[in-house]
Amino acid sequence: MQCSGMGGIIIERSYSWDQSTHSTFKCYVDTLRCPGGLPSTCATGRHGMACSLCAPGLAPRRDGTCGDACEKSAWEPILLFIGIMSCMFTVYIFGQQSRRATSNSSLIACATMGAIIFTALQQLSLMGNLDVVRRGHVADVVEFMGFASFDLDVFLASCESELASSPLGYLLQLAQIVVILALACIVHAVVVCIKWRGAFVARMPCLVNFLGSIGFSCIVSLMNSAVVPFRCQSHPNNKQTIQGFPTIFCGSGTQYAEMIGIAAAFVVFNLMFIASCAYAVYVAPKRLLQGQASFVDAFDFQFGKVKTSAFWYS
Repeated sequence: MQCSGMGGIIIERSYSWDQSTHSTFKCYVDTLRCPGGLPSTCATGRHGMACSLCAPGLAPRRDGTCGDACEKSAWEPILLFIGIMSCMFTVYIFGQQSRRATSNSSLIACATMGAIIFTALQQLSLMGNLDVVRRGHVADVVEFMGFASFDLDVFLASCESELASSPLGYLLQLAQIVVILALACIVHAVVVCIKWRGAFVARMPCLVNFLGSIGFSCIVSLMNSAVVPFRCQSHPNNKQTIQGFPTIFCGSGTQYAEMIGIAAAFVVFNLMFIASCAYAVYVAPKRLLQGQASFVDAFDFQFGKVKTSAFWYS
Protein backbone atom coordinates (compact mmCIF):
# COMPACT_ATOMS: atom_id res chain seq x y z
CA MET A 1 0.00 0.00 0.00
CA GLN A 2 1.29 3.43 -0.93
CA CYS A 3 0.05 6.85 0.03
CA SER A 4 -0.08 9.15 -3.02
CA GLY A 5 -0.82 12.26 -1.00
CA MET A 6 -4.03 14.29 -0.64
CA GLY A 7 -5.62 11.30 1.09
CA GLY A 8 -5.12 9.00 -1.90
CA ILE A 9 -4.11 5.35 -1.40
CA ILE A 10 -2.60 3.15 -4.10
CA ILE A 11 -2.68 -0.64 -3.68
CA GLU A 12 0.26 -2.57 -5.10
CA ARG A 13 -0.25 -5.25 -7.71
CA SER A 14 -1.14 -8.75 -6.41
CA TYR A 15 -2.84 -7.16 -3.39
CA SER A 16 -6.43 -6.11 -2.87
CA TRP A 17 -8.19 -3.77 -0.47
CA ASP A 18 -11.37 -5.27 0.99
CA GLN A 19 -13.91 -2.60 1.88
CA SER A 20 -15.93 -4.84 4.22
CA THR A 21 -12.96 -5.51 6.53
CA HIS A 22 -11.00 -2.31 5.75
CA SER A 23 -7.77 -4.26 5.29
CA THR A 24 -5.42 -5.55 2.60
CA PHE A 25 -5.31 -9.14 1.34
CA LYS A 26 -2.70 -10.84 -0.81
CA CYS A 27 -3.85 -12.53 -4.00
CA TYR A 28 -2.23 -15.96 -4.08
CA VAL A 29 -1.53 -18.03 -7.23
CA ASP A 30 -3.61 -16.00 -9.69
CA THR A 31 -2.12 -12.56 -9.06
CA LEU A 32 -3.57 -11.14 -12.29
CA ARG A 33 -6.96 -10.84 -10.65
CA CYS A 34 -5.52 -8.09 -8.43
CA PRO A 35 -4.11 -5.42 -10.79
CA GLY A 36 -3.55 -2.88 -8.01
CA GLY A 37 -4.47 0.78 -8.13
CA LEU A 38 -7.23 2.43 -6.16
CA PRO A 39 -8.74 0.58 -3.18
CA SER A 40 -11.26 -2.16 -4.03
CA THR A 41 -9.92 -2.37 -7.59
CA CYS A 42 -10.18 -5.86 -9.08
CA ALA A 43 -9.78 -7.30 -12.54
CA THR A 44 -12.79 -6.92 -14.80
CA GLY A 45 -15.76 -8.92 -13.58
CA ARG A 46 -14.25 -9.77 -10.19
CA HIS A 47 -15.18 -8.79 -6.66
CA GLY A 48 -14.96 -10.02 -3.09
CA MET A 49 -12.09 -10.67 -0.73
CA ALA A 50 -8.79 -10.85 -2.65
CA CYS A 51 -10.86 -10.46 -5.83
CA SER A 52 -11.56 -14.18 -5.64
CA LEU A 53 -15.15 -14.22 -6.88
CA CYS A 54 -16.64 -13.68 -10.31
CA ALA A 55 -19.77 -11.64 -10.78
CA PRO A 56 -22.94 -13.73 -11.23
CA GLY A 57 -23.15 -15.21 -14.71
CA LEU A 58 -19.47 -14.76 -15.49
CA ALA A 59 -16.68 -17.31 -15.75
CA PRO A 60 -12.97 -16.87 -14.86
CA ARG A 61 -10.45 -16.32 -17.65
CA ARG A 62 -6.76 -17.08 -17.83
CA ASP A 63 -5.89 -13.36 -17.75
CA GLY A 64 -7.39 -12.99 -14.27
CA THR A 65 -10.62 -11.36 -15.42
CA CYS A 66 -14.12 -12.79 -15.54
CA GLY A 67 -16.20 -12.72 -18.68
CA ASP A 68 -18.22 -14.79 -21.11
CA ALA A 69 -21.60 -15.41 -19.57
CA CYS A 70 -21.93 -18.95 -18.24
CA GLU A 71 -24.34 -20.98 -20.32
CA LYS A 72 -25.31 -24.25 -18.67
CA SER A 73 -26.37 -26.94 -21.10
CA ALA A 74 -28.89 -29.50 -19.95
CA TRP A 75 -26.86 -32.15 -21.76
CA GLU A 76 -23.68 -31.61 -19.74
CA PRO A 77 -24.76 -33.49 -16.57
CA ILE A 78 -26.34 -36.22 -18.71
CA LEU A 79 -23.19 -36.72 -20.77
CA LEU A 80 -21.07 -36.62 -17.60
CA PHE A 81 -23.23 -39.31 -16.00
CA ILE A 82 -23.07 -41.50 -19.11
CA GLY A 83 -19.28 -41.10 -19.27
CA ILE A 84 -18.80 -41.98 -15.60
CA MET A 85 -21.08 -45.01 -15.81
CA SER A 86 -19.34 -46.23 -18.98
CA CYS A 87 -15.97 -45.98 -17.24
CA MET A 88 -17.39 -47.78 -14.21
CA PHE A 89 -18.69 -50.70 -16.27
CA THR A 90 -15.41 -50.92 -18.18
CA VAL A 91 -13.31 -50.93 -15.00
CA TYR A 92 -15.64 -53.43 -13.28
CA ILE A 93 -15.67 -55.90 -16.16
CA PHE A 94 -11.94 -55.49 -16.82
CA GLY A 95 -11.25 -55.98 -13.13
CA GLN A 96 -13.12 -59.27 -13.10
CA GLN A 97 -11.19 -60.48 -16.14
CA SER A 98 -7.82 -59.48 -14.66
CA ARG A 99 -8.18 -61.73 -11.63
CA ARG A 100 -4.98 -63.70 -11.04
CA ALA A 101 -6.66 -67.07 -11.07
CA THR A 102 -8.52 -66.59 -14.34
CA SER A 103 -6.45 -64.31 -16.56
CA ASN A 104 -3.03 -64.02 -18.11
CA SER A 105 -0.16 -61.94 -16.86
CA SER A 106 -0.65 -59.20 -19.48
CA LEU A 107 -4.04 -58.19 -18.04
CA ILE A 108 -2.59 -58.15 -14.53
CA ALA A 109 0.28 -55.96 -15.72
CA CYS A 110 -2.13 -53.53 -17.43
CA ALA A 111 -4.30 -53.27 -14.32
CA THR A 112 -1.28 -52.70 -12.10
CA MET A 113 0.15 -50.11 -14.47
CA GLY A 114 -3.17 -48.26 -14.58
CA ALA A 115 -3.30 -48.07 -10.78
CA ILE A 116 0.31 -46.81 -10.63
CA ILE A 117 -0.36 -44.13 -13.26
CA PHE A 118 -3.48 -42.90 -11.45
CA THR A 119 -1.59 -42.73 -8.14
CA ALA A 120 1.19 -40.78 -9.86
CA LEU A 121 -1.38 -38.31 -11.25
CA GLN A 122 -2.75 -37.79 -7.75
CA GLN A 123 0.72 -37.01 -6.43
CA LEU A 124 1.44 -34.64 -9.31
CA SER A 125 -1.90 -32.91 -8.78
CA LEU A 126 -0.59 -31.77 -5.38
CA MET A 127 1.42 -29.21 -7.36
CA GLY A 128 -1.79 -27.20 -7.45
CA ASN A 129 -1.33 -26.50 -3.73
CA LEU A 130 1.94 -24.62 -4.31
CA ASP A 131 1.92 -20.84 -4.34
CA VAL A 132 3.33 -20.68 -7.85
CA VAL A 133 2.03 -18.63 -10.77
CA ARG A 134 1.35 -20.98 -13.68
CA ARG A 135 0.80 -19.86 -17.25
CA GLY A 136 0.38 -21.49 -20.65
CA HIS A 137 0.62 -25.25 -21.04
CA VAL A 138 1.82 -25.75 -17.46
CA ALA A 139 -1.47 -24.32 -16.20
CA ASP A 140 -3.34 -26.61 -18.60
CA VAL A 141 -1.53 -29.70 -17.30
CA VAL A 142 -2.06 -28.81 -13.62
CA GLU A 143 -5.72 -28.04 -14.29
CA PHE A 144 -6.18 -31.34 -16.12
CA MET A 145 -4.62 -33.28 -13.25
CA GLY A 146 -7.14 -31.68 -10.91
CA PHE A 147 -9.62 -34.46 -11.74
CA ALA A 148 -7.39 -36.92 -9.87
CA SER A 149 -7.53 -34.80 -6.70
CA PHE A 150 -11.29 -34.14 -6.88
CA ASP A 151 -10.75 -30.48 -7.69
CA LEU A 152 -14.20 -28.91 -7.59
CA ASP A 153 -13.35 -26.49 -10.41
CA VAL A 154 -13.01 -29.47 -12.74
CA PHE A 155 -16.42 -30.94 -11.97
CA LEU A 156 -18.54 -27.86 -11.23
CA ALA A 157 -19.39 -25.18 -13.70
CA SER A 158 -16.81 -22.42 -13.53
CA CYS A 159 -19.53 -19.83 -13.00
CA GLU A 160 -20.30 -21.28 -9.55
CA SER A 161 -17.35 -19.48 -7.93
CA GLU A 162 -19.25 -18.50 -4.78
CA LEU A 163 -20.47 -22.06 -4.27
CA ALA A 164 -17.00 -23.52 -4.82
CA SER A 165 -15.54 -21.11 -2.23
CA SER A 166 -18.04 -22.02 0.50
CA PRO A 167 -18.27 -24.88 3.03
CA LEU A 168 -21.00 -26.39 0.86
CA GLY A 169 -18.56 -26.40 -2.04
CA TYR A 170 -15.99 -28.15 0.16
CA LEU A 171 -18.60 -30.73 1.15
CA LEU A 172 -19.47 -31.33 -2.50
CA GLN A 173 -15.78 -31.70 -3.29
CA LEU A 174 -15.34 -34.48 -0.73
CA ALA A 175 -18.76 -36.01 -1.41
CA GLN A 176 -17.68 -36.87 -4.93
CA ILE A 177 -16.04 -40.05 -3.65
CA VAL A 178 -19.34 -41.02 -1.96
CA VAL A 179 -21.16 -40.51 -5.26
CA ILE A 180 -18.54 -42.59 -7.07
CA LEU A 181 -18.91 -45.41 -4.53
CA ALA A 182 -22.71 -45.26 -4.88
CA LEU A 183 -22.40 -45.50 -8.67
CA ALA A 184 -20.04 -48.44 -8.21
CA CYS A 185 -22.73 -50.22 -6.18
CA ILE A 186 -25.25 -49.55 -8.96
CA VAL A 187 -22.87 -50.96 -11.57
CA HIS A 188 -22.32 -54.07 -9.44
CA ALA A 189 -26.06 -54.54 -8.97
CA VAL A 190 -26.75 -54.26 -12.71
CA VAL A 191 -24.02 -56.75 -13.63
CA VAL A 192 -25.13 -59.24 -10.96
CA CYS A 193 -28.78 -59.02 -12.06
CA ILE A 194 -27.94 -59.51 -15.73
CA LYS A 195 -25.03 -61.95 -15.62
CA TRP A 196 -25.46 -63.76 -12.30
CA ARG A 197 -29.27 -63.72 -11.98
CA GLY A 198 -29.37 -61.80 -8.72
CA ALA A 199 -26.84 -63.83 -6.73
CA PHE A 200 -25.91 -60.83 -4.57
CA VAL A 201 -24.70 -62.82 -1.55
CA ALA A 202 -22.39 -65.00 -3.63
CA ARG A 203 -21.02 -61.98 -5.52
CA MET A 204 -20.51 -59.79 -2.42
CA PRO A 205 -16.69 -60.31 -2.47
CA CYS A 206 -16.65 -58.76 -5.96
CA LEU A 207 -18.40 -55.66 -4.63
CA VAL A 208 -15.95 -55.37 -1.73
CA ASN A 209 -13.05 -55.74 -4.15
CA PHE A 210 -14.49 -53.10 -6.51
CA LEU A 211 -15.13 -50.57 -3.73
CA GLY A 212 -11.75 -51.31 -2.19
CA SER A 213 -10.00 -50.73 -5.51
CA ILE A 214 -11.61 -47.30 -5.79
CA GLY A 215 -10.74 -46.37 -2.22
CA PHE A 216 -7.20 -47.70 -2.57
CA SER A 217 -6.66 -45.64 -5.72
CA CYS A 218 -8.11 -42.42 -4.30
CA ILE A 219 -6.63 -42.47 -0.79
CA VAL A 220 -3.95 -39.85 -1.62
CA SER A 221 -6.48 -37.37 -2.99
CA LEU A 222 -8.91 -38.01 -0.15
CA MET A 223 -6.33 -37.33 2.55
CA ASN A 224 -5.11 -34.25 0.69
CA SER A 225 -8.66 -32.88 0.44
CA ALA A 226 -9.44 -33.71 4.07
CA VAL A 227 -6.65 -31.46 5.39
CA VAL A 228 -7.66 -28.41 3.32
CA PRO A 229 -8.95 -26.42 6.36
CA PHE A 230 -5.48 -26.64 7.90
CA ARG A 231 -3.70 -25.09 4.90
CA CYS A 232 -3.80 -21.39 5.68
CA GLN A 233 -2.34 -18.38 3.87
CA SER A 234 -1.13 -15.27 5.68
CA HIS A 235 -2.02 -11.73 4.61
CA PRO A 236 -0.50 -8.31 5.37
CA ASN A 237 -3.35 -7.61 7.82
CA ASN A 238 -2.19 -10.50 10.05
CA LYS A 239 -5.23 -12.54 9.07
CA GLN A 240 -5.20 -15.99 7.50
CA THR A 241 -7.54 -17.51 4.96
CA ILE A 242 -7.88 -21.10 3.73
CA GLN A 243 -5.98 -21.96 0.57
CA GLY A 244 -8.52 -22.40 -2.21
CA PHE A 245 -11.23 -20.79 -0.06
CA PRO A 246 -10.04 -17.16 0.18
CA THR A 247 -13.26 -15.88 1.72
CA ILE A 248 -13.04 -18.12 4.82
CA PHE A 249 -10.80 -17.10 7.74
CA CYS A 250 -8.69 -19.72 9.49
CA GLY A 251 -9.37 -20.36 13.15
CA SER A 252 -12.57 -18.35 13.53
CA GLY A 253 -16.09 -18.03 12.24
CA THR A 254 -18.98 -20.37 11.59
CA GLN A 255 -17.80 -21.28 8.11
CA TYR A 256 -14.42 -22.44 9.38
CA ALA A 257 -16.09 -24.56 12.06
CA GLU A 258 -18.26 -26.15 9.38
CA MET A 259 -15.22 -26.98 7.26
CA ILE A 260 -13.44 -28.50 10.27
CA GLY A 261 -16.47 -30.69 10.93
CA ILE A 262 -16.61 -31.84 7.31
CA ALA A 263 -12.87 -32.53 7.28
CA ALA A 264 -13.07 -34.50 10.55
CA ALA A 265 -15.84 -36.70 9.15
CA PHE A 266 -13.81 -37.57 6.05
CA VAL A 267 -10.62 -38.13 8.05
CA VAL A 268 -12.57 -40.70 10.07
CA PHE A 269 -13.80 -42.19 6.77
CA ASN A 270 -10.21 -42.51 5.52
CA LEU A 271 -8.97 -43.96 8.81
CA MET A 272 -11.76 -46.55 8.78
CA PHE A 273 -10.72 -47.67 5.31
CA ILE A 274 -7.04 -47.85 6.34
CA ALA A 275 -8.00 -49.77 9.48
CA SER A 276 -10.00 -52.25 7.38
CA CYS A 277 -6.98 -52.85 5.14
CA ALA A 278 -4.74 -53.29 8.18
CA TYR A 279 -7.20 -55.76 9.71
CA ALA A 280 -7.22 -57.73 6.46
CA VAL A 281 -3.43 -58.03 6.66
CA TYR A 282 -3.70 -59.15 10.30
CA VAL A 283 -6.21 -61.95 9.63
CA ALA A 284 -4.81 -62.94 6.22
CA PRO A 285 -2.62 -65.87 7.47
CA LYS A 286 -5.55 -67.47 9.28
CA ARG A 287 -7.99 -66.96 6.41
CA LEU A 288 -5.52 -68.31 3.84
CA LEU A 289 -4.84 -71.42 5.95
CA GLN A 290 -8.59 -72.00 6.16
CA GLY A 291 -8.80 -71.70 2.37
CA GLN A 292 -11.45 -68.99 2.41
CA ALA A 293 -11.75 -68.12 -1.27
CA SER A 294 -14.26 -65.34 -0.53
CA PHE A 295 -11.63 -63.50 1.55
CA VAL A 296 -9.11 -63.71 -1.29
CA ASP A 297 -11.73 -62.45 -3.76
CA ALA A 298 -12.81 -59.57 -1.51
CA PHE A 299 -9.30 -58.25 -0.84
CA ASP A 300 -7.76 -58.98 -4.21
CA PHE A 301 -7.29 -55.20 -4.64
CA GLN A 302 -4.90 -55.32 -1.70
CA PHE A 303 -3.14 -58.67 -2.04
CA GLY A 304 -3.41 -59.23 -5.78
CA LYS A 305 -0.35 -57.15 -6.61
CA VAL A 306 2.09 -58.98 -4.32
CA LYS A 307 3.24 -62.55 -3.83
CA THR A 308 1.32 -64.65 -1.36
CA SER A 309 4.41 -64.94 0.86
CA ALA A 310 4.71 -61.14 0.98
CA PHE A 311 1.09 -60.34 1.83
CA TRP A 312 2.19 -58.21 4.76
CA TYR A 313 3.81 -55.74 2.31
CA SER A 314 0.39 -54.71 1.02
